[in-house]
Parts: sequence; C-alpha cells; structure tokens
Amino acid sequence: MFYWIISAKDIDFVENDFNKVFLQFMFYILSVCLLTLYVTKRAKEYIQDRNWDIDYYSLRNTNYWYHILSARYLNGRGVQGSLGETDIIVVDVLTDKQVLYTGILLDFNYSPQKDELENIILGTVLKRNWAKSADDDRIDKDEHSTGKPSKIPGDVFVIPAKQILNLNIHYLKLGSEISVGPSSTLTKQEGPKISQGPLAKG
Repeated sequence: MFYWIISAKDIDFVENDFNKVFLQFMFYILSVCLLTLYVTKRAKEYIQDRNWDIDYYSLRNTNYWYHILSARYLNGRGVQGSLGETDIIVVDVLTDKQVLYTGILLDFNYSPQKDELENIILGTVLKRNWAKSADDDRIDKDEHSTGKPSKIPGDVFVIPAKQILNLNIHYLKLGSEISVGPSSTLTKQEGPKISQGPLAKG
C-alpha cells in the first residue's frame, strides 16, 4: 500500500483489493492522527511542567495575559515568588475615564486568536478618581493624587479591556495586613511577592 502511494503508479484493482487497501489506508490515517494528538498533548504537558512556555516565547501556546493574570508568570526564571505562594490577586485598574479601580481578580477573558485581553472581572471593588495635582509647588507636574475611595456595591464588576489604560497587579499570600493601591488597605494578606505593572493593554 505504501509503495503504491509513494510511486503514484496506476494500479488495477478488483473490488476486493480496493476495499482491503482502503481500510488499511483509513486505519493508517486514524493511527497517525491519534499518535499526533498523544505526542502533542504529552509535549505540551512536559513544556508546561518545566515552565518553558513562560521562559521561551517560541514555546508559548497560550496568550501571555493568561500567564500574568493566572500568576503562572511567577514561575518564570528570575521572578520573585511562585504560583504556589499566591492565594489571591489584587488589581489596580486605571481606565480611560481617569478612574482608578482596586479589587480582587475573580476572572478574566482573553482571545488567543487576537492575542488580546477582552475584559477582567473584579470583586470587592473600591473606586477613586484619578486627577493631576493642582499644587504648583510640586516638582513633578505630572504627579497624580486619588480622591476618597468608595466601595462599589455588587458581586462582580466587569471592566472591558478597551477602557483600560494601565494595570498594577499584586500577587498576595494570605496572612497579615498590607496596603494595596493609593489610600486603601486590604486585610488578611501577606505582602505582594511581586508587583507587575503598570502594564499597557495588549
């Protein structure tokens, strides 16, 4: 059968011969597909177990936002902390409306095809206005200050990625009290192991 395929010669078949060769060929195709799926799955698991998909861009098979927002980013080389030490993720989100939101990251959606973040979903959200300082005595004229924080009611708060200017991400371990974001405090956390940000969208 393989000789016929490679040589591309015309072969005269009787019906029984054709049925036999066709079944062999279909079995060959099915075997190759199953073997390919198995090898690909095992190779993906092998690469992820060693965090090569984080350290080497050519081996990355998921959107980079997934690594950052799932805390797998912490398992990369030269990064302080680890995924196993992260209990919650707190995010400061600066939007195009000059409003700063701080909350616990509950979920996020991204498009691997477009390589874009679509939205993030927060809980226990605080909201603050983000405005430039009007104090002319400041040396840094671009310095910003935040207004008084106010809690946003509701169970989940969704922010579309197209409205996000910057993200400041805190990977936290449950423990003692720390301050997160300007003029806010969250309890039962033990300090950020690493802060990644601000990150530009996309």
